[in-house]
Parts: sequence; structure tokens; C-alpha cells
Amino acid sequence: MTTGARRDCSNHVGLGALMPRKLRELRAELRALGFVLVRQSGSHQTWQHPAGLKITLAGVDGADAQRYQERDLRDARAAIKRGASEELGR
Repeated sequence: MTTGARRDCSNHVGLGALMPRKLRELRAELRALGFVLVRQSGSHQTWQHPAGLKITLAGVDGADAQRYQERDLRDARAAIKRGASEELGR
């Protein structure tokens, strides 16, 4: 699994050089970061980190991730990293 926002699929004709990640990949990354699924209503899932961060993802596993979903995950990853570095600095 890649950690970047897009996968290289340049060998596929007509798809362009990059394709968005799938929601299943975002969910796997959330689990790896320590998020747990706390609520689901239809295709909307709310994930929460022990530090209090919440992210809602909407869509089925095979759907392409939207830019705002990638951005939310990137921001959460950065916030977790900042929190961990602040704890080490105490």
C-alpha cells in the first residue's frame, strides 16, 4: 500500500498517470494510525482516534477517495504526529 495520495497506474491505457486511492486504503490507514470505528449509518462511517480526532468517511470500499477525504486523513496524520512529538518534548 502506498502512503501517498495517489497510486501510479501509468501502465493502464487511458487512465492517465495517477489514480485516486480507494476508500478501503484510507480505512486501512486509519486503523494503522490507531483510529477505531465508533459509528456507522449507511455508508457513512465515523472513526475516532484515542487523542479525540474524528473523521467521517462516506462510500463503499471500492469507491475512489475524494480529495477532501484524502485531505482530512492527511491533516489527522499530521495532528497525531504533532501530538506525539509534543509528548516527547515534555
